[in-house]
This record gives sequence, C-alpha cells and structure tokens, in this order.
Amino acid sequence: MSAESAAPPPPTEEELHPLAVSTDHKDWIPIFQECLASTAAAVTGDIGDNIIFRSEEERETCRKLVEELGDDDLKVQAANTSYAFWYLSTQLTGKELDGDILVTDNDMVYAAMREARRHYVNMNNDYDKALRSLTELCQNRKKNKIDLLRTCFDPNYEYGDPQDGAKAKEMAILVRSDMERQFHILRGQDKYGQAIMIKYPRTKGGTTESSYVMAQIYIAERSTAATEFLTRGKRERSIAVYNYLGFDRSMSPGFPMQVAAATQLQQMYPERLQTLVFVEPPFWLKGILGLLSPFLSESITARIQWASGAEERESTFANILGPGREEHAIPLLQKSGKLTSAVSLDHFFVDSPFFGTYDSFTCQRKHTDDELEVHRIACTGCENEGSSRAKSSLSDGALSFWGSLSSSYLR
Repeated sequence: MSAESAAPPPPTEEELHPLAVSTDHKDWIPIFQECLASTAAAVTGDIGDNIIFRSEEERETCRKLVEELGDDDLKVQAANTSYAFWYLSTQLTGKELDGDILVTDNDMVYAAMREARRHYVNMNNDYDKALRSLTELCQNRKKNKIDLLRTCFDPNYEYGDPQDGAKAKEMAILVRSDMERQFHILRGQDKYGQAIMIKYPRTKGGTTESSYVMAQIYIAERSTAATEFLTRGKRERSIAVYNYLGFDRSMSPGFPMQVAAATQLQQMYPERLQTLVFVEPPFWLKGILGLLSPFLSESITARIQWASGAEERESTFANILGPGREEHAIPLLQKSGKLTSAVSLDHFFVDSPFFGTYDSFTCQRKHTDDELEVHRIACTGCENEGSSRAKSSLSDGALSFWGSLSSSYLR
C-alpha cells in the first residue's frame, strides 16, 4: 500500500491555492506556518486521516530513523528538506519575528521524519537501507551546502560567511550555464496542487557534468519547495514533463552525465516524483531508458508516461490537470492552455521566489530593446515584449554580467 493510494480525492477548485504569490515577505510567514502545521498533524494526528504516514508502525519507525542520525546537524539537514522549516528557522530577522518563536525542536523532528519516511518507502521498508540512505543524504546536503541554491540568484542576499557567498555564486553560474542550454521551468500545478516542471529541448551543446548535475538539483529543489507552498505542506510530489519537440540528439549531454544526474536525484529526492511525462519522445528514447534502467528505481520507471501526438498530449494532461484547468497548461500540452509559451530565465531566477512557479509574479522588468534583441529575452507580462525574434526564442545567451563571471568557473 502506498501513501498515494491512501490519499483523498483531489481538492476542489476552491481548495486549490493560486499560483500568485504576494510580494510582501511577511505574507509568506503564515503560509509556511501552515505547511509546518500540516507536517505536525501528519506526525501527531489520527493515522486514519493521514495522507503521509501509512501506519502507526511506519510513523514510529521514521521517528527512530531520525533519532539514529545522532548528530543534530544531520537532523537539521533532514528537516531542511522542508523549505518551510528552512525559511522560518533561518531566513527571518529579529524585526520580522517581533519576538515570536516560529519553529520548535518538535518542528525539526517532524520535518525530518517526513524525509525519513520518503527514504523508508523508497527502500521498500528496509530499515538499515533507509537509515544509510537518509544519512548519506544529510551528509551530502551538509558537505555540498545544497541550501545555498535557495538564495544563489538573490542579488541582495547577505551571506554571513564570505565562503558561502562565493559558493553560492559558483552554484548560480553552474546552474545558469546549463539552463541557458536547456530551460527547466515550473509552470502551473496539477489537480492535486503539485508543481509542474517542464524541461524544454536543449538548444546548445557543450555543458559540463558539474553544471548539468547542479541544474538538475536546482530545479528539483525548486519543485519540492513549490509543491510544499502550493499545497500548504499536504503533498510532496511534482510532475516532470520532458518536451522532445524539436529535439536535437547531438546536443544531449553524454551518457555518464545522465547517469550521474539520475543517481544524484534518486538519492536526494526519493518519493518526490508523481509522474514523468515524455512529450513527443524520439523512437530511440526507450532504448536509452533501457540502458539507464539499472540506475533507476522501480518506483521511477512505474511513473513514466508517454505522450505522442496532439490527441495523446491532450488526454494525458487532461488527466494530470483535471477538468477546466487550462490556466495551468501551456498550449504545447493542451491546445486551450492559457500560460504563454515565452519565458525568461532572469524572471524565473531573480524575480520569482524560489518556492514560486514562473507565473507567481508578473514580470515587472522594463527590458531594453538591446536586451530583448541581442540577448533574445522573451518575457511573460512585460510591457515591451520586443521583436518577433525575441518572442519566439527561449534563450540564446547570458547577459554579459553572467558571461564574464562564468569564465572563472567554466573553462
């Protein structure tokens, strides 16, 4: 029995939370508190009404897994997989807190237990394997300072440790370098309120393994944060859509890179995938997945869907989105989709909050003609959308600022 099979029906339209996000950071606090309250209810509430833990035994097993981490730093790393916990425990100033204590030790344990459950389920209830997997995840996040990805594109963020600032800048350069070659964007939510990640075809080759893997981790971090925010902590998974329309195989990253990324993502984000949809897949893709299968868990392969042709795309995404939800689809996925196809990396990286989708904020940037034409930026919601050349392009290059920085890391 899976946690998903025990879940209630999809929420009604009135219960789904909108994509739009307030620009006032103080408005975020009660929403993140609601996320932690959902986790507390899953840990302490009646198991019969629980959409996270499947039994009292599983819940206590996950509590024991957290206890066995021993090191408080590792427990915090497990808890920090919850964006809400991380934000409320590390990102607020004394003025914003106004003397309030927003997180407790119990909140840390509860958030860590949810991460422990994901490893336990992924390891088919094998306690020893789950403990090893959870420990490795926490050590990895601590060693590689994964949480810095959440602030690395914030131009105004102040790092207490200069080394963290340098590390964050390096991360931003790696992520941008690969995502300029292949866009990964969060657009809309499924019928459960979970975030939808769309990966567009690669437009340039020449990425590095460190850049490629970092970009995959970055978008996975954003997807999990967005689902937590959009569902107020009641759901944990996301939809991944890989669009192969216009795909050029010569630009694909090498097979070793794909293995490295798949291995990292499975270790770091177990039980985070709801569905993986391949849109207009080339005929040889199933062969590639066959080669990757030794590195993919059964839970991943069981969640793969294929959508070839307009009719199959329509039916696939009608099921994922639910009826009457065209505002959560781009026209490629549903002919009646209301989300514009044009996107800007700068809007996604800088303007949109880390936990938001691309459409959380309307772009307020006043792009110059030079930016729109030379850098081929195409923004949703801009007063000046530029030439048809800019509108039809996803991205073909970085702003000169990022180009100059990248030379330090990507030789």
